[in-house]
Amino acid sequence: MKPDVIIVGAGAAGLMTAISAARHGVRTVLLLDQSQRPGLKILMSGGGRCNLTNGELDLNRYRCASVNSLKKVILQFPPSEVIAFFNQLGVSTKTEEPWKKVFPVSDQAQSVLAALLGEIRRAGIRFQFPESVLKLMQQPDGWMVETNHGRYLTPRVVVASGGFSYPHTGSDGRLWNMLDKLGVPMTAPIPALTPLHTNGRQWHQLSGMTLQAALTVTRNGKPLTTRTDSLLFTHQGISGPAAMDVSEWFASESGGTRLTVNFLPGTDLQTADSTFLAYAKLHPDQMVVTWLNQFIPDRLSRLLAELSGTAGIRLNQITRNQRLTLLGLLTGSELPVSGTGGYKKAEVTAGGIELGTLNLKTMEIRTHPGLYTVGEIVDVHGPIGGYNFQWAWSSGWVCGKGLAV
Repeated sequence: MKPDVIIVGAGAAGLMTAISAARHGVRTVLLLDQSQRPGLKILMSGGGRCNLTNGELDLNRYRCASVNSLKKVILQFPPSEVIAFFNQLGVSTKTEEPWKKVFPVSDQAQSVLAALLGEIRRAGIRFQFPESVLKLMQQPDGWMVETNHGRYLTPRVVVASGGFSYPHTGSDGRLWNMLDKLGVPMTAPIPALTPLHTNGRQWHQLSGMTLQAALTVTRNGKPLTTRTDSLLFTHQGISGPAAMDVSEWFASESGGTRLTVNFLPGTDLQTADSTFLAYAKLHPDQMVVTWLNQFIPDRLSRLLAELSGTAGIRLNQITRNQRLTLLGLLTGSELPVSGTGGYKKAEVTAGGIELGTLNLKTMEIRTHPGLYTVGEIVDVHGPIGGYNFQWAWSSGWVCGKGLAV
């Protein structure tokens, strides 16, 4: 039987596209995935908890060519409808403060995947895996999809195969290369939301320490972005939401890019200096490390005191130069980035099919009738916190609805 649509990739976006297509009246849907375990990225997400969406989604935090274009897709299936969708599937949700991250009440990503796969079965969607797409060819009457199991002719194909991140899950970028050869306009891929590697043994000795911090990226002295969130020091560098959100700036060779960390988010050097002087006046005999421990973990306090030459001295003994050096480290230490964790550690791939090439009511590629795309392979990505799943759900829902037109 000739399927009405073939969806390539059974991750979050592909599963949602299939469900949406069936709900909107598409009669025969064939879903293909090359992995032995479809939906593996869902299981890995959010530390195994699956951060479904964000209750206070800020579209300006997405990286894409046009926020207005993005808005046209997201608002067709916003966070409130995503939550209602999963509730209807039997997945109760909760919102966690302070970042408004939405998780299943079960705290188990498995419950999310099980609900989606259950809906796939109930909708009668034909699901074949592992089956790898080898070729994608445009025909006069549609598209020929060649796999390791045979050939299929269909009027419409949806590419939902993701990017290059976490290649062991089956997301190897193969379809990305096929689309490029077909002449689909694409932005070069780079790994995003990945840990950063740093030089400097002194920072590595903080491995395992977590704290709130503000990371600022500059290029040739010009500020590019600042992210305030949890920062984790590792034996290779830094990770956690703050580091991963800025990682893409270091994924490509670009001289003059620097990373600084403020261990007192929202406090600049001048304010920190005023605070220090006022406290020192009241507590002159207190040790410098003791003062630092009010704000940061002891291991970091001792490191900053060592680097500034203030270890083992009291507040009334510190010189002006020592004080300013210490406070400069506290509010603006440079972390020498040597590289990133690459695609093996990246949660998403930045780059991909440009939003401007898509019909935003259907997710069809304007230059290639009958060819649609959703999820990570589109040049849209957001920070940690449910943003990328929201894009997957929204783009998949819109595409599925568009397939019924």
